[in-house]
Amino acid sequence: MNCYAARPSELPEGAQRIVAWCLAGWTLVAEPAQRGRRYRLDPPPQPRPGQAPAPGKVITPKAAEIAIASRFLVGRGDGLFGDATAQSWIARGQA
Repeated sequence: MNCYAARPSELPEGAQRIVAWCLAGWTLVAEPAQRGRRYRLDPPPQPRPGQAPAPGKVITPKAAEIAIASRFLVGRGDGLFGDATAQSWIARGQA
């Protein structure tokens, strides 16, 4: 795992996909699950027609947490204690 990557291409493949969707305007969202968290990608307010993650592609917690730990995503400050407990993340510079 390399969460200190200089480029998204240096991240593992699953984390690369998450960062790529976030760079395209999508939001990574965490929600409670029976065990830990489950992650999903929410579309931007006006997604391009036909633009969506491939159906059946599962976001693994490991890939999501690597993407979150990378310098390419930032918390939206929507958690109970702001960025420290973010529930969603966007690409850096997308705010």
